[in-house]
Amino acid sequence: MKARRDDLARNNCTEYDPEIKKDYARRIEREQLKLERSVEATVEATIEQMPVRKREQLETELRSGADCTPERQAAPFVSTTKVQHGH
Repeated sequence: MKARRDDLARNNCTEYDPEIKKDYARRIEREQLKLERSVEATVEATIEQMPVRKREQLETELRSGADCTPERQAAPFVSTTKVQHGH
């Protein structure tokens, strides 16, 4: 066992623990929820800052069947939004 511990220490590793995967999944879930909340807050703030006429136009489009979904991309500071009218 000492040789194994020494090998782990020498290679900057830790003993495998099955809970690691569960901890990782929980952390990813928390981060995803935090990101979703952040996106929602940003969208709400952006809509609040729109001129009244633009907000009215957006509301009309959404009520008439437009679908708006944010899309994540790998490039930093780049995002797109797909808007599809009536299905």
